[in-house]
This record gives sequence, C-alpha cells and structure tokens, in this order.
Amino acid sequence: VRSVFVPIGRFRIELSGYQLLFGALLLLALPQVLYLVSRNVSLQWAELPVGFRVHLDQVLAGSPGNCELPGQPPCRVDANGSNAGLQPLVAGLVWASACAALLWLKRGERRARRLYFLAAWLFTGLSFMGKGAPGLVLVLFTLGGYLTVRGRWREVSELELPGFGLLMLALVAPWFAQEFLRHGREFFERLFVHDMYLRAFEGVHDTNKGDDTSFRYYVWQLGYGLFPWSGLCAAGVLHCVARTFGGHSEQRGVTEGGDTERGVTELSYFSLLWLLGGFGMFAITDTKYHHYALPLVPPAALLTGVLLARFFGKLAPEGSAALAPAGTTLAAGTTLSGPSALQQKAAPTDGAWAIGAAAVVLLCGRDLAVTRPGDVEGAARLIQLITYNYGRSWPKTLDYSLPLWLFTAAAAACTLALLLRPLRRWAALGTCAVGLACCAWVIDGYLVEISPHWGQRETIAEYYKQRTNPAEPLVAYQLNWKGENFYTGNNVAIFVSSGKRFSDWVKAQKENGVQVMFFTTEHSRIGSLKRELGATQTFELLTDPSLNDKFVLARAVL
Repeated sequence: VRSVFVPIGRFRIELSGYQLLFGALLLLALPQVLYLVSRNVSLQWAELPVGFRVHLDQVLAGSPGNCELPGQPPCRVDANGSNAGLQPLVAGLVWASACAALLWLKRGERRARRLYFLAAWLFTGLSFMGKGAPGLVLVLFTLGGYLTVRGRWREVSELELPGFGLLMLALVAPWFAQEFLRHGREFFERLFVHDMYLRAFEGVHDTNKGDDTSFRYYVWQLGYGLFPWSGLCAAGVLHCVARTFGGHSEQRGVTEGGDTERGVTELSYFSLLWLLGGFGMFAITDTKYHHYALPLVPPAALLTGVLLARFFGKLAPEGSAALAPAGTTLAAGTTLSGPSALQQKAAPTDGAWAIGAAAVVLLCGRDLAVTRPGDVEGAARLIQLITYNYGRSWPKTLDYSLPLWLFTAAAAACTLALLLRPLRRWAALGTCAVGLACCAWVIDGYLVEISPHWGQRETIAEYYKQRTNPAEPLVAYQLNWKGENFYTGNNVAIFVSSGKRFSDWVKAQKENGVQVMFFTTEHSRIGSLKRELGATQTFELLTDPSLNDKFVLARAVL
C-alpha cells in the first residue's frame, strides 16, 4: 500500500495505508471506550484523598440550570438508567478488547485488497451508526448482488468478514448496546420499530402531503439534486444500462485496452447494482424524504464518467472493439485502419446521448426556475433536498429564477456542444465550470440568503441584542421547533400549548418583578399571543418577514 506524507510544520511524517486505516479506527473507537470508562471512574481533587475513584454509574436527567423553567423536564437521577446490569466500565473493556483483537490479528496485514475491504467495513459501520439498517442493508445488497451476478463468490474469503465483525463490535456496538442498557425497551421500540420498520412499511411521519410518491418520486429528486449535471448523469446511467445488459459489456479488446474495458465492465455492474438496490429500497419505503436519494449520487457519478470517457475516446465507442491499434484484425475479419481506434469516428448514438442529456437538464432547470400554479416555489426544490417539512413557506422577498435560468442555459449549451468532436474537450471543461459555478452560487448565495428563513438563529440573536439583562426572559410561545432550545443553551421557557397555565405563569412573573418579556413564535400566532397577554404597556415586533418569514421575536412591557 502506498504511503502518504503528512506535513507537520517543517517535518513530514510518512504514514502507510495500514497506519491510516487503524489510526482512523482508534480515533473513532477510543473516545467511546474512554467515555464509558469515565462513567465509573472519576478524578477526585476537591477533597482528600486526591486520586481516581471507582463508583457505580449515575445517570442524570434534565438540563442543569434550566430545570425550573416551564416546559423543561425536572433535574433528577434516572433510576432505570443508573441500575443497568452491565456497568459502562465493563462494557467499555469488552469493546476495547474487540478493537485490540482486530489490531492484533491484522498487525502484519499489508495487502492492499484486504486493507481496502477493512476500510470499506469501517465506513459501513459509520453508515450503520448514522442511518441504521439502510446504511448496512444497501452495502450488503450491493456487494452480494455483484458477487452473484458476476459469479465471483469464491472471493468471499477475501472480504475480511471476521474483521467486519470485530469492527462492528469495536465501533458500532458501544452506542447501540449502551442506549439499550440505559433506556431498555423504549429505545428498541423507538429506533428499530418506529423509526425503521414503521417508517418503511407504515408511512409514519410522512410530510409529502399528497404529492406523487410513486416510482417517479426519486427520479425527480435526483434530477434536482444533480443539477446542472442532471442530463449527463441520466445519459450516463442509461448508456451503461444499455451497454452492460445489451450485450456490449463482454466485448474484449484484443491488445491494449482490454484490461481497461474489463475494469469498466465490472465498475458498471457494481454501480448499476448499487443504483438498483438503493432506488428499490427507498422507492418501496412508505415514508419518503427527498434526501433519501443521496446514496444514489456516487454510482450515478461513476456511470457519468464512463459515458464521458467514451465521448473522448478514452474507452471504446459503442460497437467498436475496445482500444485496438491500427492494423488489428478483429474476430469478424475487419481490419482497423488509421492511426488508432481512439481516433475513430464516434458511434452515432453519441449524438443521441448528448441531445437527450440537454433535454433532461432543460426540464430540470425549468422546474427549478419556474413556479407553476398550485405547486411549490421552483427554487424551493433545492432547499427541500436537505429538509423534511416540505410545507414550509417560501420567502416572498427572494426570487432566483434568473440565475437558475442562466445555469440551465449554460449547462444545456455545454452538453449540446459534446456533439461537435473538435469542441468536446472544451465542452466538458465548460460543463465542469458550470457545475462549479452553480455549486459556489448555492453555497455562498442561495443557502446564505435563505438560511435565516429556515432557522431561528437571527431571531434569537436579536433577543440577546435587545435585552438589557438576563432577568428579561425569552418565552417560546406555541412553539416546538428546537431551534429555540439550541440557540439559547436550553435557557428558554417553553409553552407548546398555552391557555391558563401560560397566563398564570406570566402573572406570577409580573408579581415577582419581571417587567419585560420576549417571545419567539410563528407569525401566525401573534394575535393569539396578544390576546393571552391581555393589557400591556407596550407590545412590539422586533423582527419582520424579510428577516425570517416563519418566526418572529416580540417584546412586551407588562
């Protein structure tokens, strides 16, 4: 495995692939183990004797310093969590033993193939921790499907399956096991039953509100998410489907290039099975979110690269015999003439792929730039790729139709330019430039301008700017969006529902000398807030819809 050099000041440290892999494992596993150990071991330094003290785990619930505020859970000792049968220290030693066993067994491993598989299992573990069952199922389906379709089951012995098991124990098991020990059946039912099984087969927490969630759902979302590469990605996937399953994939070059073609064939099979597994799994899931299509982007990008490579003659065009040099006699008795097969005229279907790609990017761009009656705002389709509540309003002060039309036109023009052989390299560079420009605009323009409307940072910041002292409380009125907790360090009085409980609390605060209160709520709830407050000396709105079209900060002088 090749080494890499890591610069540290004036020095460069040489690290092998083995060291990088197991260094990453230790960085991920050791903090979990040390945290578990810390639950039973404390450093006593405020009183004698100074030193480490071993004790049973004690789990505290609540938010220290905020437990007396309305809507906040009381601070208490969680008896069930504290009485776990397996103490965290013991569990930490178990997971540390799994990590140590893996390091010992693989201490002499330097084969690149084996280390690549171990690295793949490491990332699979992270995927499982991040997304649960789908993060594991998609990987295993793709790998198993590929080995089956290509008849390569003999390679199972090289997959490092024992290493996979030890990695799961060292990296993934600590969190799942400790959560179950602390919360018991409640944890299992919430994560595995509600958030996995019921979301997949019962459609709980679906926020699509009547939208078409059929086969086309993720086709649309991939089109928007891949913009402005939507057309080329669609063409690349369909091209590889036709080539792989249409009988072209098994052609072999008779001389140079044969290994390249075989590699591309294997890559195409693997990527297509990845797409099939991911698309099928998410398409049959009842609860659908736009961002579920994200795991399909890497294989689509790989297949797009295959199409572009054929455009440039780096791979054999459709119907040709790989990369055979001039003078080579093919199986049918045909002899290639000219400098090389790389300089052959591209197959006529290249033009069809380019025209089709341009049409797709025009359709995707139109959906993003145009708002049709009764439909969501076109530009909102981009922010919806990273949110989950698609019924939130679009700010009336923002209009991105012009830049989106410009990116659409530029991407379509560059894609069509692939038809002209002398301009192909420049067309590809232009496509990349358009993609980078669009990415920069989304990151530094679009997201910066719309983010205040999809969060509470600005409205909460206005509270800290306007209050004269910490004795002027912030109240979340008929609100439960959690931004009010995050940006205040949970130091907020919460009234998800109001009524008499809210009125009595405000009255008690007034009797205790509180004269000024701040309220964060939704714009539509201001009228209700005024009615429940009753007569006040002053009531003013400190923010307006141009700053945040969903949430507002109000100040009341009681």
